[in-house]
Amino acid sequence: MGVANMLDPNNHTILLAEDSQTQGRGLKSLLEAEGFKVYWFKNGEDTLRWALSSDEMPSIIISDVMMPRMDGFELCRRIKEDQRTHNIPVILLTALTDPVEVINGLKAGADNFIVKPSTPDNIIKQVLSLINYYLTRPSGNEAQVVLEINVGDQVHKITAQKMQIVNLIFSLVDSSSQSARQLNDLLTRQEELERDARNLRDNLYNTMAMVDDGILVASTSGEVLYVNPAGEMILRSAGWTGGMIPFATNEEEKTELHVTLPSGDAMVLDVKIGITSWGSQEARVITMRDVTELCLLRDQLKLQAITDPLTGLLNRRGFIGQAREVLSETRKSGETCFMAYMDLDGLKRINDTHGHFEGDRILKLMGKIMMHSFRGADLMCRWGGDEFVIMVHGYEGISGFELFDNFVMRFQSTMAFTEEYGTPVGLSFGFEELSPTDTRDLEEIIDELDRKMYAHKQGKEAQR
Repeated sequence: MGVANMLDPNNHTILLAEDSQTQGRGLKSLLEAEGFKVYWFKNGEDTLRWALSSDEMPSIIISDVMMPRMDGFELCRRIKEDQRTHNIPVILLTALTDPVEVINGLKAGADNFIVKPSTPDNIIKQVLSLINYYLTRPSGNEAQVVLEINVGDQVHKITAQKMQIVNLIFSLVDSSSQSARQLNDLLTRQEELERDARNLRDNLYNTMAMVDDGILVASTSGEVLYVNPAGEMILRSAGWTGGMIPFATNEEEKTELHVTLPSGDAMVLDVKIGITSWGSQEARVITMRDVTELCLLRDQLKLQAITDPLTGLLNRRGFIGQAREVLSETRKSGETCFMAYMDLDGLKRINDTHGHFEGDRILKLMGKIMMHSFRGADLMCRWGGDEFVIMVHGYEGISGFELFDNFVMRFQSTMAFTEEYGTPVGLSFGFEELSPTDTRDLEEIIDELDRKMYAHKQGKEAQR
């Protein structure tokens, strides 16, 4: 029959001395769940005071070694010295990491030790066994054993009961067995973790090998430590044969990198950079995606968004954005610029009598005349319908008026063929040279040029 069946925990009281909230609460709950009545104190003084003053004699005292105000050794010694309590068994909670702790415990009269950490089953087994021993041991004084123990440079002389020595031996054996089991569990777990790490690494390499994006790991100095197949194709196209990254990367987390290939062609890479550990060194993990075609398409879409599809000139949106920048720059630099607002006379009659395809031909021709008359840096715009705007800036050796006058003469000679329509296509315009001290915004300037163009058109009609 086991000790658990030889006594009823409900008939026994335990004094618990433990200053740790976590361990004290856990031990109290464990013992109460077994059926014991437990009084928990957080220092040795309060535990001793209760043991000496209470009418309820505890069956056992469990005490931590390290506590404030009175430690477990002193508590045990005082319990064993007092005739009222010397028959109460005392268990000390200890890690058994220092032999002096064991010696001090035996000197104080401790009956047993519970090695921390310990399993709940072992704690209950130790408590039941010690209570049962004190209940069933023969009456009379138990034989004492005198031991001399060498620890370091000191000899400790200990007088203890045989049962205390036996309990100590079993505690040591149990502690060694438990430590061996824990060590074995740790070694097994280490092997499992190493195996899992190898599997994760292999899976990571396999995954990176299948990714379409280029992935490389580089040292902080730029040496390539790892590159997946897609990344190797990108690097080799840029002239890489091994070693350092063949192009400069900045420290931004995300960037668009323009690389000039050995062939002279341009390659655009979408690059993301992060910091990682590679072995024992800090490294950068870089993902690369070739977005050259996407960027070309993006630039084409941007151009289409600001270009008039019929004439190839800027549309209103494109002109406004760039013209505001030119106004700001010329005013800062102290330069003048020239603007003109133009309207094609007679285009509506051509659309009405000869169709819109013929009218579109005239509009396209207007675009070509402007492109041949002005420079690529000048802003040429189809404002809408049959209205056009020109902004000339940064000219040297010839004024904006002269450039515009040359344009008007080219326009008249080119559009002379429209006489066959019955009424030739003409040009009404308003122009102005803008001083760098001019503070008007773009909208105000265009409104003023529109009024001048309309006045020019009305003046021509009045002369007919």
